[in-house]
Parts: sequence; structure tokens; C-alpha cells
Amino acid sequence: HRQILTDSFVCSCFYYIIDRQFPKQLFVRYCLNYNSSDSLTAGTVEVKGNFTEQSNSGSGSRYWETGTHKTVFSGKGVQQISFAYPSYNQFENPYFRNPHINFTTGINKLRLVENTVIDSTEVLKPTSLDLNGFSLTTPKDIEANNITCSGGSITCRNLTVNNTFTTDGDISASGDLTVNGLIFNNAQVTVGGNCQIDRQLKMKNANDYLLVNGNLTMSINYNSSDSLTAGTVEVKGNFTEQSNSGSGSRYWETGTHKTIFSGRSVQQISFSDPSYNRFATLILRNRSQEGVVFNSPVTVSTLFDHNRCAFTLYDDGNGSSFNDFDGDGLLDHQDDYPTIPYPAVCGDANGDSRININDVTAIQRHLAEIEPLTDVQLILADTNGDGVVNINDATHLQNYLAEFDGIVLGKQR
Repeated sequence: HRQILTDSFVCSCFYYIIDRQFPKQLFVRYCLNYNSSDSLTAGTVEVKGNFTEQSNSGSGSRYWETGTHKTVFSGKGVQQISFAYPSYNQFENPYFRNPHINFTTGINKLRLVENTVIDSTEVLKPTSLDLNGFSLTTPKDIEANNITCSGGSITCRNLTVNNTFTTDGDISASGDLTVNGLIFNNAQVTVGGNCQIDRQLKMKNANDYLLVNGNLTMSINYNSSDSLTAGTVEVKGNFTEQSNSGSGSRYWETGTHKTIFSGRSVQQISFSDPSYNRFATLILRNRSQEGVVFNSPVTVSTLFDHNRCAFTLYDDGNGSSFNDFDGDGLLDHQDDYPTIPYPAVCGDANGDSRININDVTAIQRHLAEIEPLTDVQLILADTNGDGVVNINDATHLQNYLAEFDGIVLGKQR
């Protein structure tokens, strides 16, 4: 048996004895047609080479871990893992002590028992991925039918979830995220590329945050009117709702839920049927020359905080609806300062209804952390309109007071 173990270990029974001290790599190949679902309930299988399931007939459990049984991958080079029938195999307690794991096929279930790095699998395809409170990190792609976070986290390139994805952990995809449904439970999801949501989006907690650095495209047919009640969606690319059938709420914000458009170039906003879509709080932080372009009528029920960013309404605003958040008689899209309930003038940093050198001093004292400005004063202190308050605003205001040519409050020169 020692000589056989130098090259391979072929199993036709259910009891493994492996000499971990043997110097050569171990290759495990097994043909399990007769295992029951309770055959691997305790004990350990440790593998330093490849791991192959090649059963070619029958159905039912093959390599199906339950209980406390664990499998340890501890090789030094790339270890290949493959299953002839992925749906009949599962790792309940896998320990990937070697990060160079290459799943060449899918697997029915993968449940983490420690923070795990898998760096050699181009597309990791578990039917069910249970993070079990741990982190999974891979520079490649993940595709699963179902993912359970339970407080865990995912860092990957492209992430695809074919069914509904309920997350209470931190998800980071440096590439694209494609999901059938995305349900938040005090979670933060960051997408480096584009995000496609094909069925439903639910956010009901203040800490829920979806950041999409590319385009967000949604085909939401099943959202209820209370699906987006809290949390934030921030998009830096285009925002498209393209549901093509059914009626009822789609992207329909209520409560404290808000949407932020913060791209650095023009952002296109489109709805297939505007009557089924509504923003509660819509915030613009796009400082590009063209800003945000609405290609269909838009409804904002609570606050349109445009921060004096450029925006273009569909048909000059006909069919769109806005609120007067501060109650000063101006609808938010017509109000330079929609959050300030009194006549305000950019540059009046100290709030005395006059613009003079005292306002420059107020900005300088704020920057020196001597006397902080209030939230309202900070808006008025942004004298060059770049969305931040710094020494450039004090200089801009000084140049305005000196009547330099071309200096306009609220706009950069």
C-alpha cells in the first residue's frame, strides 16, 4: 500500500487511511456510486494533490459531507478539484490551507468554515454557497444559484447569483454583479463595474448601501411599495429601469431611502414606465458639465437635493413632479438651495444676509476648526460650487469682493 500511495489512491470503499508524512503528492480519485447521505459524518480526508470524482452512473450522494466530517486541501502547488456529477457532491467543512485551488467543475454546496482564499479557479460555481460568517476572497468570478451570507463577506471579480441573493455581509465585486433578486439586511454591496438586477431589490435598513461604479440596470417586476424604505443606492454610471411587463411598483422609494448620482461624466436616467417609479430623496453630486440627464419624466416625493449640479429634465419638466422640501414656495428643481427654508445667497457664510469680508473670515475660522459652520452655512460657503468647502472658497469669495472679472458666486471660474 505504501508504494501505491506514491502515485495515486483509488477508493471503492468509505474508509481512508492516508500517510500524511509520505513525500510525494497524493492524487485522490474515487468512484462512489453507493454512498448514502450519512456516509461522511465525521473524520478527516486530507489531500495534497488533485481530487477527482468520476462516478459515471447512478444517482444520489457521492462525496457528500455532513456533520463534522472535513476535507483538508494542503498541497503546495495547484490542486485540481472536479466532479462528474457536481449536484451529488458537497463540502460541508472544507479547509483550503492551500489557496491554489482550481475547481474545474461546479459543486452542489460549498460551506465555509474559515476565512478562505481561492485564487486558481476561473469561475467558482457552487449551486449553494454558504459563507457561514466567514470571508471568501478570489481574484476571479463566482456564480451561484443561492448565496447565504450569515455575516460573511465576498471579494471577487464578477459575481452572478441566479436566484434571490439575501445579504447581511459586505460584498465587493471589482467587475460586474448580476443577480435575479437582491435583498439587503444591514449590508453594504460595492460593484466596481455594472450591476444588473432582474427581479427585485429590497432595502429596509438605514445601513443598507449599494454602490455601483458603473451602470445600474433593473428589470424589477415584483417589488412591493414598501421594498425601498431605508438605505442608499449610489450610482456613478447610467440608471435604467427597463421592466417590460406587469404593473405596480418597480423602483419605488418611500421613507428615508435615497438615491445618489455621483458620476464624473454625464449620467443618463431612464424609466420604461415612469408612473411605476419614484424617488423619495434624490441627491446629485455629479459636477460634470452635462451632469444628469433625465430621459423620461421623474417623480421626487421628498427632496431633490441637486447641490446646484447640472441636470436636464425630460421635456423641460413636463410630466415630472417635485416637492417644496423647505417650504419657501419654490419647488426643489427650481430652488438653488432646496434644503434652506429662507432666502439664501451663496457667499453668506455667516448667515447675516450680507456678503462681505466677514464671510471670508467665517470660512477661514471653519477651516481652522475654531468655529465650525452649520450645515446650512456650509452650503452657502461653497462659493466656487465644487461641492466642498476649502481654502479655494475663501479665495474665490475674496476675488469676488475685489470685483475681479469673471468671478461668479456658486460657479468655478
